[in-house]
Amino acid sequence: MELRLHGRGGQGGVTCAKILAACYARAGKHVQAFADHAGERFSAASRREATNTTPRGKTQRKKDIVAIMAANRVPYAATVSLAHPEDALRNMRAALDLQGFRSLHELAPCQTGCKSESADGVELICLAVRSGLFLVHEVFDGRRKAINVEPELSLDPLRKYFALQVRFNGDGVHVEARSRSLNEDWANLRRAALWEM
Repeated sequence: MELRLHGRGGQGGVTCAKILAACYARAGKHVQAFADHAGERFSAASRREATNTTPRGKTQRKKDIVAIMAANRVPYAATVSLAHPEDALRNMRAALDLQGFRSLHELAPCQTGCKSESADGVELICLAVRSGLFLVHEVFDGRRKAINVEPELSLDPLRKYFALQVRFNGDGVHVEARSRSLNEDWANLRRAALWEM
């Protein structure tokens, strides 16, 4: 079996690769991990996020990686929140049990890329999930959707998420507008999850 992880270029993908390699090695599997990081690919960066190529903040919405996978009808695509370990392990097991292409999209804040403190990593993941910025869900065969963690969709975790990261220009993030957009995104996901069950 070959397992490939692709990240935005930050330390989060490297850490995930090392954790998975350690788990497989512990299970008695032969493992080779070539975990490395390089330049970031910014299409997955959030709107208003300052990056190396958009120092004043990105103006477009980020790409929905799981929706792209679903549009290609992959057998399994899911998001992974390491702040929700039971769900993360269940998703990883589900991906391993299926045949064909599987995609796991993990949120892993990188101190360098997020311009945050490394000790805030898990808190940032929690805030992203609570605020609705990071959707924790699965898509089966590109059609059936399941929501695994419901967000609060409140302003407090959203404000704190942006405040903990220098990459977001302090005056460039319109929290109320972003909250309205998140509510629309979640309403669409809930309709799709109900319609396709």
